[in-house]
Parts: sequence; C-alpha cells; structure tokens
Amino acid sequence: MLKSSLLEILRTFTKPELIKFGDFVRSPYFNKKENVTKLFLEIKKYAPVFADENLEKEKIWQKLFPGKDYNYGIMKNLIHDGNKLIERFIRLEYSENIEIRTEHDLLEALFERNILDLLSRKFASFEKLYSEANFKNIDLDSEIIYYNLNNVYELKAWSDYSYNPDSNYKDVQRKSSGYFIYSFLLGCFKRYNNIKSKNISKHFDEKNDFIESFFENFLQEEIELIMNFARKYSSGSNINVLNCYYLLYKSISSKENVENYFNLKQALYKYGNEISNTDLISLYAGLNNYLLENQSGDINTAMEFTDNYKTMMSRNLFLEPNGKLREYRFNMYIYNSCNADTCDETLKFISEYLDKIPEISRSNSYNFGMALVHFAKSEFNKSLEFISKISQNYFDMKYQLKNLMLMIYYELNDYDAFLYSLDTNKHFLNNNKAVDDNSKESANVFLNLISKLFKLRENFNDYDYKKLDIEISKSFIMQRKWFLEKLKELNLKVIN
Repeated sequence: MLKSSLLEILRTFTKPELIKFGDFVRSPYFNKKENVTKLFLEIKKYAPVFADENLEKEKIWQKLFPGKDYNYGIMKNLIHDGNKLIERFIRLEYSENIEIRTEHDLLEALFERNILDLLSRKFASFEKLYSEANFKNIDLDSEIIYYNLNNVYELKAWSDYSYNPDSNYKDVQRKSSGYFIYSFLLGCFKRYNNIKSKNISKHFDEKNDFIESFFENFLQEEIELIMNFARKYSSGSNINVLNCYYLLYKSISSKENVENYFNLKQALYKYGNEISNTDLISLYAGLNNYLLENQSGDINTAMEFTDNYKTMMSRNLFLEPNGKLREYRFNMYIYNSCNADTCDETLKFISEYLDKIPEISRSNSYNFGMALVHFAKSEFNKSLEFISKISQNYFDMKYQLKNLMLMIYYELNDYDAFLYSLDTNKHFLNNNKAVDDNSKESANVFLNLISKLFKLRENFNDYDYKKLDIEISKSFIMQRKWFLEKLKELNLKVIN
C-alpha cells in the first residue's frame, strides 16, 4: 500500500486539506462505504509522511479486520475505492477553486431548469462580480477568465433571446463574441510562448507543432490587422492584457528585434497594476525566455535578467503561492547577478532566499552561488573549493558549472587542468545519451571558443585574434562578455 496512489496524493496534502478530506470521507453523500472511512482513519495516523511500515497492506488489514485472514481481493478493492474517492476530492477542490467556472455551471443549470427569476438575479450578481474593474483582483489566467465570460454571456444572450426578446440581447451577444476573440488570441499567443519555452529548456522540436504552423501560414501576416480590430472595439484592461501577450509573441517570434522586448517590458511597467499576478508571472517568464534566446550584443542579458527578477520580487511574483522558491529561479538569479557584477547583492539574495528553495537543493545552490561570487572577485581557488562541494549529478546548472570550471582554469593559466576538464566535458557530451543534439551543439560552441582562446594566449597572432573576435561576437553563448574581456586583455598585453 505504500506505493498506492492514495498515499502518494495524501503526502502532498497540507494539514487543512487533510482535515477537509476527512470531512469528505465521512460525508454519506460522497462515501457510503464504512470500510473506506475506517481505512482513512487508520492511515491518517501516519500523516504527514505516510511511510511507516505499519501501512503495509497486511498490517492495515489486521487493524481493519482483526482476527480475519488476509484477503487480497477485498483489500485491493478497498484501496481502489480509496483511490477513486481521493481523486474525486481533488477534482472538486480544483474546480471549486476556479469560481468563475462554477458560477457558469450554476447559471447553465438554472437555464436548463427554466428557473428564470433566479437566473436573472444570478446574472446580475455575476456581472457585478466579474466587471472589468475587478479583473486585477481575480487571480486567474486571463484566458480562463475570458473563456468563461464568453460562455456566460453566450448563455445570457440565448436566455434573453428566448425569454426576453425586448432585451438588449444583441449587445450581450457582441460582448460574448468579444470575449471569445480575446480568449482565442490569448490562447494562441500563450501556447506559442509555451512551445518556444520548451524549445529553450528541453530543445523541443516545434517545427511540426500545429500552433507554430498556424502562425507561420495563416496568422503572421494578418495578426496586426486582427489586433487593430480588437483595439478598436476594446478598452481598459481587456486590451492591455491582450496587447502584452501580443508583444510577447512579437518578441519571441522575432528574436533579432530587441525593440519588441523593451516594448513589452515598458507595457508591463505601465499596465502591471491592471493585470492579474497569474498573467504577470507568465509574461515575465516570457521576457526571461527571450533573454535566454537572444544573446546579441544589443542587450545586457545578465543585467536584464537581474532587473526582471527584482521587479518580480517588488510585485510579490518571485515566490510560489506557498512561499517557496523554485531551485532553477534561485540559481538563475545568482548566475546572472554575478555576471552583472553585483556580487554584494548576490550575497544578500543568497542569505535572504536560500531557505525558500527545497532543502535537498540548498547545499548545491549555496555552493554554486559562492563559487560564482568568488569567481567574480577573481578569487579563483576559492571558487574551485566551493565547486568541489557540489554534487553535479543532481544539479540543474551542470552545464554552467562545467563551463565555469574551464573559465577558472583559463584564469589560473593551468593548462593541464584545463585540458583534462575540456576532455572530460567532451567525453560527457559524446557518451551521455540524455544530452540532446541542440544541447551538445551549444556546449561544443563554448568548448571550441574557450579552447581557441587558450591557444591564442599560448601563441598570439593578429590573424587568429581578429578571427576569434568575430566568431565570439556572432556566437550564441551567455558568457560572451567574459570572452570579449579576455580577448581584449590578450590584445592589450601584446600592444604594451
């Protein structure tokens, strides 16, 4: 039973959720099986870990049916019933948390039952609750809001048309159509962004994706006309949130144009107070995804990353709703903060936020941060000391860490250690099947450039210097600033 879905889900429950599920199990409306209730009351004794050996099926059986021989079939059915019950509980909890959806369900039920007076009053309450002025306070994905608003006003249009023909049902229908268009466009923009995000993090091949093809073959030329039409018939937060997602689409669909990135950033600064936190988090994630893709010299990636994260902190968007922080976000902040030459801020950040990330990741992330800080301060041996404490097999920044080690050996002018680390990295890339082709290509670009840089220091000549300068300037690497600084140092050394 220790591996059952029932216990797997229970391990994720907070104390209030466990209490609420207990009430759910005891309710005869949801559960009429007394033995399922007994099962829950017994296993709940081992909360919150639910890993005690007493949770083995045979031992639970003895508690539930003392003196009776163990029956595999009965116990299996009992656990199955428990699994179905907790799955139903999660479904209900999830759906009730999206109030706009449950309001629509109630309105549709009243319409189908022809309870018109109550339906009219509920429509009026709904319109007041979900007015445009309240959108910022509805912390939901805007696509979900507009999708459900479309459904509600479509229902109201049918109700008015059927039972109140003298009403303004045409205006209601136009409102429904507008919300449908918002929902559709938001869905397209967001899914396009999601596809690109997957391509960045996992090098997902988006070429055969329907949304990608849809934009390229149908929407790309007409999208500005559609947006102008939407702006003409919209106002306030409706068009502002849609326009922000449109700017996000423009940013990630034309990475070479940094103006789109800054237009989006400015729009978020201007309209952020009108947009829900859920959407703001998604939009700032899109800004940062753009930075991961665009490594041109037209933008200071490290400074922009750091600034975006600071804005998220100031708007209470940086942490998860439970007050925790994702390990990746923590590591990306310290990585870019150090690259932006703000080591003091990095140290302050580590002190303030380290206990917010999962405990299992804290040691690695702390040592990674300290290695970066000491590298930025040119304390390279200290940096190596902290790197030696990192368990690389379980670290999500392993590529950045391997690159950092090579940069340290370059700074120390330790050619033997450099060659060994270079060979180790190449061996890792060539023999690790988990590394996809795009990751290998990106890693090999870095390895090729730093190898050439070390060789140039050993045997400098003007031709190779200019050639490497061009190659670095055109390359897609996050360490471009460091490479150009080292190249400049070599040239100055020769001049002097």
